[in-house]
Amino acid sequence: MSLYKQRGSNVWWYEFVFDGVRYRESAKTTSKTVAAEALKVRRREVEESFNGIKKREMPKTFAVAAAEHLKAKEENVADSTLEILKRGVSHLLAVFGKMLLIDITAADIKKYKGARLSAGASPRYVNMDLETVRAILRRFGQWERIRPDFSFYRLNEEFGFELPESDELRLLDECARSISRGLFTIVILALCTGMRRGEIKFLRWNQIFLTGEAYLIVGVSKTSTGRNRTVPLNARAVAVLIEWARHFPDRLPDYYVFPAEKYSLQPNGSAPVVYQHDPTKPMESLRVAWKAACRRAGIQMRFHDLRHTAVTRMLRARVPLTTVAQIVGWSPSTMYLMAKRYAHILQPEMRTAVAALEGTSRKPSRKSPTSSPREVEGSATPHFRYDREELYEKAWKVPMRILAKEYRVSDVALAKACKRLHVPLPGRGYWAKKAANQPVKTRPPLPPASGTL
Repeated sequence: MSLYKQRGSNVWWYEFVFDGVRYRESAKTTSKTVAAEALKVRRREVEESFNGIKKREMPKTFAVAAAEHLKAKEENVADSTLEILKRGVSHLLAVFGKMLLIDITAADIKKYKGARLSAGASPRYVNMDLETVRAILRRFGQWERIRPDFSFYRLNEEFGFELPESDELRLLDECARSISRGLFTIVILALCTGMRRGEIKFLRWNQIFLTGEAYLIVGVSKTSTGRNRTVPLNARAVAVLIEWARHFPDRLPDYYVFPAEKYSLQPNGSAPVVYQHDPTKPMESLRVAWKAACRRAGIQMRFHDLRHTAVTRMLRARVPLTTVAQIVGWSPSTMYLMAKRYAHILQPEMRTAVAALEGTSRKPSRKSPTSSPREVEGSATPHFRYDREELYEKAWKVPMRILAKEYRVSDVALAKACKRLHVPLPGRGYWAKKAANQPVKTRPPLPPASGTL
């Protein structure tokens, strides 16, 4: 090993031979002491590399690891998913930001879960934060250390809503009256294709083909399976898209189908005026217009429940599961799990299915000794008399989907019966909060009414 200066230069160079290979490199310093130290470090790097010795990395803080995790996710997930991840990381940084990954324990995560619930977060959103923690720990080799003591909150996998056809008419009427002129078309498209809100939001005109066998190609999607899939369009979807296209006679192929625009109401009550129209940008949030339309229609549902409705209707029409999966963009590995979560097959279809298992030796009977409602005699269609007090007590003890099985009807039908009888019911999220030991709404008293209907 040697140090030297080249002619006419004050910078030191070093030279050494290892395994028959000569290394001659500049130390880029005028200090001989620093150059000597650089020579030792460089030779040691070559020796460690030759012998397969990996350089030990310094422990990372959670904040640094989270930033690297988000950067790695930028090119692999949709913008909406990335925003959800960033919101989850912002909650986590407040607690774990300055901690080293090697110091985070299962007890710390359990404490975080309790704090988030106490702050009013639902178990579903806490689970999303925990999923982010797990992904970060797994990326940097710290997951197996705490995996045995790590747990998620158990959620209701049947969460979702199928829009009844009677409610659909009221909802569409209110969407057509909305100040957001694209809401009606967007809702129809979601019902006819099962597309997610984000997939509809980023549609461009060059992805829609309305001549011949009409179809569209999904560009931006939440999952890799959903991207670039072909979705056929039925006559209803084609009709609303043709009508919507008339609003944009000067549209270009790469313009967004639902562009960014704002509206202003006129004092005389006429149609709203569109301003700040920018077809090169997608529409902003649809949340306000959607919630307002649902409120006016008297319906409580999420926009994503339109996807639940589309899947359930296809499965009820006996469309093969593999075909449904291709249309809505499910991956083969999660197809059956998604079908269970999305398909809200009502009780009558299930009873028809099990009726095929009855023997032929005796005639099937409608009456059941364990059924709570009493059938009215002399009618071809079974009608029931409900006891209000009994129904009121049971509705606050078990979820509606479980109680409906006892009454031999669907949960939707039983909820409608409660509404007609003026029986108050727990609101959405009541049973999830109760399962998580969170404060729940106090049960209101049963209002006075007739005893039976």
